[in-house]
Amino acid sequence: MKSSMKKFKDFINKTWTIAIGSTVIATLILWGIDKLFNTRILNTLTSIFCYKLSLTVWLIALLIVSATLMGLLIYRFLIIGNTYHYYTKIGNYRYKELYDILNSHNLPIVNNLMQWSHKEPPKESVLVQFATYISLINTGITAGSHVDQDGYLYGILCPYLLSFGLVTQTELESTRDFTLYSYRTSENGFKFYSYLQKAMIRK
Repeated sequence: MKSSMKKFKDFINKTWTIAIGSTVIATLILWGIDKLFNTRILNTLTSIFCYKLSLTVWLIALLIVSATLMGLLIYRFLIIGNTYHYYTKIGNYRYKELYDILNSHNLPIVNNLMQWSHKEPPKESVLVQFATYISLINTGITAGSHVDQDGYLYGILCPYLLSFGLVTQTELESTRDFTLYSYRTSENGFKFYSYLQKAMIRK
């Protein structure tokens, strides 16, 4: 008998620590009192318990939402704060994808002018070349341009950058034998370069 009473007492103590359990027990006690004394306290206090319970639930929900938003903000600024632009679309590519492609390729190609002058093509990656020559490309690269005496920018680098949408190509003159173009940095080219600059500053 004592063992059964002890188990029942332990059950009551454990249940009381839980908000819903304590509400149920309290409601049962009030129901018993109401039956014994035929009073109206049951409805009144039950409403109070239900109000407190619903308020508790709302507070818990608000805390969960707040904690989730705070976690997302922390993740955004502390964990991926410096890499969020990796997934920014630039033309048909994402920034990180385009960065990796340009950084892993160079252009070991020579044209006739380079052959005649015995000039080797740049050994740097296309990414480095783009960052190096962008100020010249901004002004416009044409055939025979004084900033491109060996024709590397006009004949090799800019057509390659055009395939990624980093420069624009404007037709200047077209004849039966040839077509002359002008190359300039495109909107996507400026966008890519701005992210590249930010990455270089962070380093």
